[in-house]
Amino acid sequence: MQELYQKHFLEILTDSQALAIKPDMHDAVSNWGIALAAEARALAPTDLPAARRLWGAANERNAQALAIKPDKHEAAYNWGNALAAEARALAPTDLTDARRLWTAASERYAQARAMKPDTHEASNNWGNALAAEAQAIAPTNLTEARRLWAAACERYAQALAIKPNTHEAASNWGNALDDEARALAPTDLAAARHLWVAAGERYAQALAIKPDTHEAASNWCATLAAMAQYVSPDEAAPLLDQAEKLALRAESIRPGSATYNLACVLSLKGDLPAALDWLRSAHAAGTLPTAPHLRTDPDLAPLRADPAFQAWWREVFGPDEPLDAPAA
Repeated sequence: MQELYQKHFLEILTDSQALAIKPDMHDAVSNWGIALAAEARALAPTDLPAARRLWGAANERNAQALAIKPDKHEAAYNWGNALAAEARALAPTDLTDARRLWTAASERYAQARAMKPDTHEASNNWGNALAAEAQAIAPTNLTEARRLWAAACERYAQALAIKPNTHEAASNWGNALDDEARALAPTDLAAARHLWVAAGERYAQALAIKPDTHEAASNWCATLAAMAQYVSPDEAAPLLDQAEKLALRAESIRPGSATYNLACVLSLKGDLPAALDWLRSAHAAGTLPTAPHLRTDPDLAPLRADPAFQAWWREVFGPDEPLDAPAA
C-alpha cells in the first residue's frame, strides 16, 4: 500500500515542479502517512525498530500535509494516532520515551480540535491516549496515573457532548474507570467501588446508544467480575449473575467474543465444569489468552485447582508448560 501512495504522490508531480508541491496534493500525502502508520502497527509486535522508522516516516508525511494545508485537521488527528500507537508499542521497554510520545500525541489531538472543534474522533482518541499512559504508569506512580485517567474521562465527556451517540466514547470511558478502579482497589476499596459503579453506568450508556456493541457488554461483565472479588459472597452473587447475563449477551451478538469472560465468571461462581467448557470454546474460537495469562488470572483461581482443568491444560499447552506461576 505504501508503494501505491508513493506512486500516486510521484505521478502528480510535474517536471518543472519537482520541489513545488501542488496545493491539492495534501490528500495524497496524508493517505501516504496513513499507509505507513498502518504498516508500522502491523510490524511492531515482531520488529519494533523497523516499525518506529515507519512511524517516523508517517509523521513526516503528516507534517508535510499540514505544511501544504495548515488547516487540515485530519493530518493532525492522524499524526496523533500514529504517535499514540508508537507510544503503546514502546511503553513496555522504554516508558520514558513512550511518555514523550503520548505528550506529543496530545498536542496533535489538541491541534486537530483547534482546527475543527466538533471533531469528536480527536477527543475520543485523545482520551484513549491519556488512558493508555495512565495504565502504563499506574504501577509506579498511581497519583499521576489518576490525574491522567481524570483527563481521559474529560475527553470522553467532550466527545459525547459533541456527538451524543458516540457509543465508542461511552464504552472507552467505562474502560478507563474500570482500569482506574482495579489499580486503586488494593489500597482504597471504597473509591474503587465508586469507580466500578460509574464504569457500569458508562457501559449501560454505550449499550443504550448501540445495543449490539458486544465490547461494552463484555467489558461490563469483566468489570462486575473484578468488583465481585472485593465484596462479600452475598454481594458478589448478584454481581456475578449480572456479569454472566452480559457475557451471554455479548456472545449472542458476536460468537466467540465473550467465551473467555464466561469462563472467568463461571469459575468465580464455582461452576467449574461449565467454566472449563467455555475455555474449550475460547480455544476453538481462537480467543484463548496466553498460558502466562491463564496461570495468573485471579478469576480462574478456583478452576486451576480442578483436576479436569489440569488435564485440559496439558492437552492444550503440553506437559512442559507449568501451570503454577513462577515465584516472584
